[in-house]
Amino acid sequence: MKYLATSLIILLLGVIGVLNPVRDFVLAISAPVQFGLYQSAVSIKEFAGFFAGIGDVRNENLKMREEIISLKTQLFEQETIKKENDMLREQLELADQNRLDYKYVQAHVMGNPKDLTSGTIILDKGSRHGIRIGDNVIRGLNLIGIVRSVSFNRAYVEVITSPNMSFTVYNLSAAEGTEALAVGKYGSSISMERILPTEHVGVGDMIATSGKDGLFLPELFVGRVTSVQDDPAQPLKTASLSTLLDFSKLDSVFVIVSEE
Repeated sequence: MKYLATSLIILLLGVIGVLNPVRDFVLAISAPVQFGLYQSAVSIKEFAGFFAGIGDVRNENLKMREEIISLKTQLFEQETIKKENDMLREQLELADQNRLDYKYVQAHVMGNPKDLTSGTIILDKGSRHGIRIGDNVIRGLNLIGIVRSVSFNRAYVEVITSPNMSFTVYNLSAAEGTEALAVGKYGSSISMERILPTEHVGVGDMIATSGKDGLFLPELFVGRVTSVQDDPAQPLKTASLSTLLDFSKLDSVFVIVSEE
């Protein structure tokens, strides 16, 4: 009852306005505190919203990054396909112009880090793609090498600059078609040997396969003569050749697939 009576008295005093000065004084004192608390609440809300926004921005950035990577991947794949199609079209046009009616398998060069002589390369195609031992490997009309062994998805090619390679060639630039034997020199060059003293060979001459060795098809480019060793004391001349292509930079080649 005591608390009820006190409450009724305070209510009555408030109605008749006696407590108005007290109320105004209290409001005047508490207003800055209320405003500060309100501003703090707004700041906390904005701060929380800021961190929530950071998470959204991060997610958006990750999504955009994934989309960029996807677009770059698609662009790379399209450029790779275009490059391979251009190479295949060029290869077929050259073959048609030179009446080389064969089946071609395009393969990527994987290199062979285990071969310190640089005499062999590995291709990413094998017996599954119709490649067999003895198939010739070319790029354009340039001879690269010959398939020595094959697995299901790989082909191991010995290039013409290998020290284990020897095959018959002839001089395209000579009217009489000087014939000789080409021998690989440690994966970097080719030596043209057994040239008769009366046969012509000069710096800049183009050398091609003769097809008489049973290894390579005829009329494939081997290289260009860079020097001639003509020693009167020796019964035969020799010449040094350089390939028209840098084998260390090959990324794609064609295998001339033999028929069954």
